[in-house]
Amino acid sequence: MDQTKDESAWRASDGRIMSMQEYTWRLALTGYIQAFRISTDHPEIRRTFLVMAGLHITLVAALVWINPFNAVAIFIIPMLISFVMTCRHTYDHHAGCSEEDEYAASNNIMHRWYNILTGNLGYHTAHHLRPGLHWSKLPGFHARIADKIPAANYRGPGLPMSLLPAGPKQT
Repeated sequence: MDQTKDESAWRASDGRIMSMQEYTWRLALTGYIQAFRISTDHPEIRRTFLVMAGLHITLVAALVWINPFNAVAIFIIPMLISFVMTCRHTYDHHAGCSEEDEYAASNNIMHRWYNILTGNLGYHTAHHLRPGLHWSKLPGFHARIADKIPAANYRGPGLPMSLLPAGPKQT
């Protein structure tokens, strides 16, 4: 929650809240570098990160070698768009939230389809309190802590997700 130590800080060094665009592109351009830097303290996670990155790069390189146009159009461009959109949604979950109260430090989105399509990313406070908890268990943990989360930390999903049916009311 300390913005001076957070690798994904939404406050700029001058103390202002970054714009959504500034935050998104800063995270998109430095996120993997930050993850690699942080992983020096966690050798097992770093090994997994490097193995997965190597496998990913090898597979994408093979696809480019087999058919460059299709690899770029079907794999590389959608992967880049998905990554940048994830960075953009990270802003909505964090920017402007409390830096003192762990239950108010992130925003939650209880929209059924949003959570189906994002692997329960909307249960964001639960994710922060138990970052290693499997995504499928986040709704259950969220239900146990929901009464501690301020009403101001619940948001709608925004477009285009808001066009989908929200489903039954969730807490």
